[in-house]
Amino acid sequence: MKQISLNIFFCITFLLFIGCSINQSKNEQTENTPIDKETQVSKEDFEINSLKFIENWENQMMNIYNKSLPSVVQINTKVMGSIGGYGTGFIWDDKGHIITNYHVIRNSNEITLTFSDLYEYDAELVGYDIDSDVAVLKLLDSKTDIAPITIGNSNFIFPGQLTLAIGNPFGEAFTMTTGIISATGRAIDSGFTNFQIPDVIQTDAAINPGNSGGPLLNIKGEVIGINTQIKSETRQNSGVGFAVPINLVKKVVKSLIEKKSHKYAYLGISAIDVNKFIREINNIPNTIQGALIINVQNNGPAEKYGLLGDTGNNLSPLYDGDIITGIDETKIRSMNELVRYLALNKNPGDKSILRIFRDGKEEKKEIIFGFRPE
Repeated sequence: MKQISLNIFFCITFLLFIGCSINQSKNEQTENTPIDKETQVSKEDFEINSLKFIENWENQMMNIYNKSLPSVVQINTKVMGSIGGYGTGFIWDDKGHIITNYHVIRNSNEITLTFSDLYEYDAELVGYDIDSDVAVLKLLDSKTDIAPITIGNSNFIFPGQLTLAIGNPFGEAFTMTTGIISATGRAIDSGFTNFQIPDVIQTDAAINPGNSGGPLLNIKGEVIGINTQIKSETRQNSGVGFAVPINLVKKVVKSLIEKKSHKYAYLGISAIDVNKFIREINNIPNTIQGALIINVQNNGPAEKYGLLGDTGNNLSPLYDGDIITGIDETKIRSMNELVRYLALNKNPGDKSILRIFRDGKEEKKEIIFGFRPE
């Protein structure tokens, strides 16, 4: 909030300066120059409008907080009777499902949820997905006033948009911090597998230990992600926080509630991005972008359907593997974009048409995806 408030202060100061300059320049005009009094804006008017702006801003922040608060829970866990960890979660639906990070409840055998009214409820684990660091809990006790949070759409978010995080940093219950979306489309390690979480949201809203599993909200009060990690050398907020995108969460949570597990479409390759250096060394046209296949997994879908990996020395800059440039109707510019497309749009057993660049020409390959290995 401090950073946002400073930005508002500077904007208001600038507006006031412009207002004063306008008045001064108008006063310096000759008496023969007609002035429309209705167009004059006084310093007092600017100050009044600025205060109204701040009041509207504060009201919006308070409305989002008050509306979201009944949907947010503090999570405390025990492992074999001893105190475990703590984090945050939020109500997904009117059936009492709670969403959080897997690492918040990992290895726990007792889970307690504290709501904003300070009543505590026991919960059980429904399922979890270590690849996305998402877990689904369910209330064991009956609660009549369940208030599911409003779910947004992470496909329509952009850097610069405002964000709000509600959680329990360092155990300080139901704390709200604000910031902006710093970047989209990041890829981060889940910490438990060799696969990365794609399409991750980066924010500078303060996220600290205890915020994990809590909602990242937009200015409408909709959840656009689950706060999951920070990048810091001190384990404290450094302005670089990450949230699992809500559209991936939707897909994972549906599977966890229905099947208690989630399966990802699997291609069976390792690849690197095609950059300027690779294009120049390998005489690849400048128009070609994509994921250059380095290795093809034995007996995997890529091998089965004829995709080729690099046959040269791994230390050599010369590559002859296929370059995936598109899938279905989507252009692929990097390995991260390919992983994102598969995670959000495909399931094991689905078919796709891959566009590849091989031996100086573009080809198409039909492929059926397998199951990502555990």
